[in-house]
Amino acid sequence: MVTYELYQIFRGTFASIARTDANGDPVTDANGQPVYDDTLGNLAYGNGLKLTDEKYDGKTAEELAATITNTAEGARKFANDINADLQNGVSSGEIPAPEEGQSVAPYTWNNLSEGYYIIKDVTTAANMPEGETADLVVVQVLDNVEITAKSGTVEFDKNVADRNDSTQAPTVYDKWGKVSDYDVGDDVPYQVTIKLPANFSSYKTYQMTMHDDMDSGLVFNDDVKVWFGDQVVPKEKYTVTKNSNGHTFEIVFAEVVGMLGAADNAEYTITYSAKLNGSNIVYGNPGNKNEAWLTYSNNPTTGGEGGTTPHKTTVTFTYKFEVDKVDKDKKPLAGAEFKLEKYIKAEEGGTDSWKTLALQSGGEGTVFTFAGLDDGYYRITETKTPAGYNSINPIYFRVTATEDAETLSLPANSVIVKQTDENWQDITTNVTAEFNVTLTKVDDGKDAGLIDTEVVNQSGTVLPSTGGIGTTIFYVVGGVLVLAAIILLVTKKRMSE
Repeated sequence: MVTYELYQIFRGTFASIARTDANGDPVTDANGQPVYDDTLGNLAYGNGLKLTDEKYDGKTAEELAATITNTAEGARKFANDINADLQNGVSSGEIPAPEEGQSVAPYTWNNLSEGYYIIKDVTTAANMPEGETADLVVVQVLDNVEITAKSGTVEFDKNVADRNDSTQAPTVYDKWGKVSDYDVGDDVPYQVTIKLPANFSSYKTYQMTMHDDMDSGLVFNDDVKVWFGDQVVPKEKYTVTKNSNGHTFEIVFAEVVGMLGAADNAEYTITYSAKLNGSNIVYGNPGNKNEAWLTYSNNPTTGGEGGTTPHKTTVTFTYKFEVDKVDKDKKPLAGAEFKLEKYIKAEEGGTDSWKTLALQSGGEGTVFTFAGLDDGYYRITETKTPAGYNSINPIYFRVTATEDAETLSLPANSVIVKQTDENWQDITTNVTAEFNVTLTKVDDGKDAGLIDTEVVNQSGTVLPSTGGIGTTIFYVVGGVLVLAAIILLVTKKRMSE
């Protein structure tokens, strides 16, 4: 909230007078039209100024007004000189802070008469350090108009890039937003935008600091770049400090005035990344969060960092894939080994490839867990088959995720996993893997972000055992072979005779 007060310090009469040169001849513009100057004549003191004897005795309104130089600095000095003598202010009341995406909080005074006015930000003035004063704004009103006071503030936002590396080349991202998903080991790109306030030029000095807090599943890559348009801001204009004041890192702009591009409403972009391979990766909900905000100067006189933007949060999701090895009766089956691969789209002109994410040997175990998948195309291959069982064909499957950018979460049924053929088309017959997805940890202890399936091995052909009918079959076969040999021998002998 902010409150303004409006004071009329001079009143007068508006007139528009033709400009003349030193010889008294009319001054014309490029089109030969006379040039007029708007003036305020018959100046008198307004009711917004308390005339103290020691400061104003014997000084006319015209003489006092003449001390205002025609510069922003001169107007500022004049306003601060008479600040203590202001009276009869017309209050704006409390004005709400700017809404998201707005840079100003406006207020309008109507039906003002001609004169000079001062607008004072009384909220800022009340919080000034002892001995310091807030800036005031001098406004000349030459007709019955409206004045809108604008409290300039910085704009700040933060987004994360998302991409599907099975369908998009490494340098292609399909969107910037608040949510994304990545494989464990991937670099997650972030982008911060900062828009300087509309009244930046009124600051003698301007400081700002960006604070960033990452969950422990994310590891900052220390690769900050600051951009003004397509130009890189020199690194000497800011300092990046890791593990600073309890934050993952901070970017300190000790002096923005004079920095590349610094001006009213100037926009900057900050890029950096983090690797999804930290000490405590979160699978499924609530995801791996990255929160950032800005502290900044909000007083043109003193600078400082009295302002704070709303915190902006992005979330990166990843999922675990679990294979339960069973026999045809759904009983756990030991002795297998699996390889998980992901299909990776190449740069234009390159060749797509399969990337091995993990190779796992179960030994006596029957559950195989592969940590850290996102959306894309995958293949699971049984590289070692339990003794006495038939090997399975590779299982192809597709993961599709639709995160909710409003709630920064994975709603029910937002992650879908389907078995496909080698061309990534869903299959409805000869399905060998049914996938289940758990997005949020449930009471029975099932992990969040879990994609699980059963892979069934069928036993091989059973050979006949010794004894019983089995030996009879061999005896019969053997007898037939002996008989055939005798017949062949007799036939050959007769032929020789």
